[in-house]
Amino acid sequence: MPTHHFHDQYISADKIVAVVKELVTDNAYHNITLEEIAMKMRCQVKALTVHFNHMDALLYRIIEEDFNVLTQMIVTIQYGDDNKIDKLNQLLVSFMEFGINLHHRYDLLFAFYTSNDKHSITEIAQKTYYRFEYAVLQLKEQQTEESLVYSAFIALHGFIQHHKGYVKDFEEIRSYAEAHAWFVLKGLS
Repeated sequence: MPTHHFHDQYISADKIVAVVKELVTDNAYHNITLEEIAMKMRCQVKALTVHFNHMDALLYRIIEEDFNVLTQMIVTIQYGDDNKIDKLNQLLVSFMEFGINLHHRYDLLFAFYTSNDKHSITEIAQKTYYRFEYAVLQLKEQQTEESLVYSAFIALHGFIQHHKGYVKDFEEIRSYAEAHAWFVLKGLS
């Protein structure tokens, strides 16, 4: 066996996912290939396909994990110790921070569909959105229409789409994001 393939026996699905998350964080997901992953991991493509038979399966795993991270972030903020308005503001800002700092992976969450998995990805996205909606409705001091929460979500999404790739990281635009969060909060009144 050639020496550059000595890692094959130690390749796990979790290691593959970690490497691909790193690659997707730095590059658009549609530019990543199994060959590139194998080269980075110093293994053969065959070692990857033992765990993931195609690139879509690997990307789906990342999508699922990132939606779980977003959902956990929402829950943590929702049930945190701050007052309701501060938690609501933190929720909006944290959502934008996730989208800006991980913009290629954020794109993966909301733009990756194949004919094989569109339904399951949509289902996971909807669960995360409903968790967001529930948190916003619970944290609002007065009754808010669900359509306004959806508009708030779209406003956050628009902020992320507008700034992604143009800033090095979220800290460059934190003050703008915080102002945008207060603007969105006013719209929820």
